[in-house]
Amino acid sequence: MKRIRIEYFKNLDNYGTAMMGLVTVAALARRYGPEQVEFHCDFDDDRVLEEARAELPAGIRLVRRPTPDQRTAGLSPLRRKTARLGSLLFENEGKGFDMLVVLGGDDLSEYYSPWAPALALLRKWRASFRTRVVLLGQTVGPFTRPLNRLLARRLMPRMELYSRDEPNAAYLAAEFGLHPRLSADLALCDLPLQKETGAAPLSEYGLREAEYVTVIVSGCQSGGRYYCRNTGTYIARFREIVRGLLADPRLTGKQIVLLAHTFGSHGDEPAAVRAVAEGLDPAERERIVPVAEKIGPTRARAILGHGLFTVTGRMHAAVSTFQGGRPAISLSYSAKYDGVIGRGLGRGDLIVEADDDRLWESGRIAELVAEKTDYLLTHYGRLCGEIAERVAATRRTAEETLKNL
Repeated sequence: MKRIRIEYFKNLDNYGTAMMGLVTVAALARRYGPEQVEFHCDFDDDRVLEEARAELPAGIRLVRRPTPDQRTAGLSPLRRKTARLGSLLFENEGKGFDMLVVLGGDDLSEYYSPWAPALALLRKWRASFRTRVVLLGQTVGPFTRPLNRLLARRLMPRMELYSRDEPNAAYLAAEFGLHPRLSADLALCDLPLQKETGAAPLSEYGLREAEYVTVIVSGCQSGGRYYCRNTGTYIARFREIVRGLLADPRLTGKQIVLLAHTFGSHGDEPAAVRAVAEGLDPAERERIVPVAEKIGPTRARAILGHGLFTVTGRMHAAVSTFQGGRPAISLSYSAKYDGVIGRGLGRGDLIVEADDDRLWESGRIAELVAEKTDYLLTHYGRLCGEIAERVAATRRTAEETLKNL
């Protein structure tokens, strides 16, 4: 039996990461046969293991394999640091596995931690002497720190690297002399149970296909690191965005779904959903459908893919919307939006570069979303046709990548 280790699939709290993990597991299970392969994933706990099983066809063998950070979580700070150092020096992640798959998207970048890329690359390089290491569907970098740049140049040639967009592949070639295989975002593929689920979740919330707009209030703002320094201003501007949608005569009678797309350490979007909704007037709330609870990636995709369009601060919410053949206005905070959506799907015309505190403080962000909404509704039929065509081609690229594994 083959044993495949999959990393960066710790939970289903980020629907985007969960989608990529589920697609990868299901594809490899089909290729090898479910009874011939065992997947060892870095799930946080047994509850996550059961959540993942519920999103996959029966018969796929999943095993929880904790990371060093997970194993040392209950130790004192000193003992934890000592144990993690020992793991870094003496534990080889590739031992006993036929393949180590490191899931994309942008964890190998400095967006979330300046030092995490160096540690990750050292671990994967060491593992590459014991097994095949695949960096799958990645947006790597950009790197500004000398150590990250040095390790990317020296260590990554030992690994199989699949870049999920052309700009990132060009960056890696120009900066580090790397030549990754060009892939696409894996979340563009159908989720394992997507066809069986269909549009069924809509009825649970009193929704009708194409009779609502979905809004994702990104939890990335937490701590003021992205978009806007002041949380109160950030929430207030999203209320303005929602009010603009409610007031648009072309959306008369249509509902606004406020959907939480990430949870826990990835950003408390349920709290953001509630804050936006509670600040609206009672008459406005009559058309608001808050979905703050965790409903899982497959049901979330059903809502995103069957609405009229989406306004989102989470990239994979846009991916799910496009995957359903509908347009999405993306509030970008990193280069991955241009790579995956702008270049990959040809929809740079639906991206708002929103990682600028001045846009939120001045209120200009709501005006920019209104301008994109007007453009989208004016050209809706043409956009949907172009999106369906481009998604089909890009999805084939992602599926071919999974076959190559």
